[in-house]
Amino acid sequence: MLVKFLDDATLVAEVSHLLTVAEEALEAKRKEFGKNVIDPFAAMFEMAGFGLDLPDGCEPS
Repeated sequence: MLVKFLDDATLVAEVSHLLTVAEEALEAKRKEFGKNVIDPFAAMFEMAGFGLDLPDGCEPS
């Protein structure tokens, strides 16, 4: 017995399911990696990191 609280068949089945879900998620992310997605918050973090101010006319309301 690999663990005391589950029989081996159940443990193997659940770990197999977990690995399958993880592999599917990884493959989906690999397919999405090249997509052009605009992150509206990335610019704010980069500006703060580089100590930049907002350009004229872009002041928050």
